[in-house]
Amino acid sequence: MDFPPRHDESRMNVDNKQQLSGGSKRSAAETQPTAASPVQSLARRRAIFKGLGKGGAVLAATVPIQTLAGQTLLTADGGHQCSVSGMHSGVHSAATDVIYCGGYTPTYWGAVSTVPGRTGPANSWPSPLPNGSTPYTKCRDVFTGAPVAPNTTLFDVMKGTPTADIAHWICAWLNGLKQKSTHHFPYSGQKVMDFYNANNLDALTFFKTYTENYTA
Repeated sequence: MDFPPRHDESRMNVDNKQQLSGGSKRSAAETQPTAASPVQSLARRRAIFKGLGKGGAVLAATVPIQTLAGQTLLTADGGHQCSVSGMHSGVHSAATDVIYCGGYTPTYWGAVSTVPGRTGPANSWPSPLPNGSTPYTKCRDVFTGAPVAPNTTLFDVMKGTPTADIAHWICAWLNGLKQKSTHHFPYSGQKVMDFYNANNLDALTFFKTYTENYTA
């Protein structure tokens, strides 16, 4: 003989169904992906770069300052991305918020003062230079293995042999240290030095071809 369910049993069945239903809804909500906030995205990007270790340092050394800041930086002719890797390919689509990169020439840094009694640079070099260097520091003390005479100074190179490869390296280094806001030179002085120490000839070609366009 069948008996109708007791009132308290019916209540338990209803409660169990509601709990199961609510649990399913919560599980779906918990598994639903949520959009990361700008702060979370920035933190994630920083963590990725930090986790790259030595490889991250190499990557950072090849990425222009303005690119890391999210800007579109092109060579002065508008034909290439302003970076060592970008010079090998053209710009195939119109970009917005474009700025153009550049820097001083070797002859700018090597210009000699015409002020009586003064034989130093006519134009101000970045000051202070790294590690206490000056225009009169021996070139080899800054650029290891530079193909110059032992006592040749940085300024000697710039005023005497401005077309030599080492002059272009010094020029790029000074441009990176100067970071004149209207020139948008794409790399820091330290990154230029990293390229030099790695004997990166692509970087040398890039600096000579695309970043020496201001004489004053």
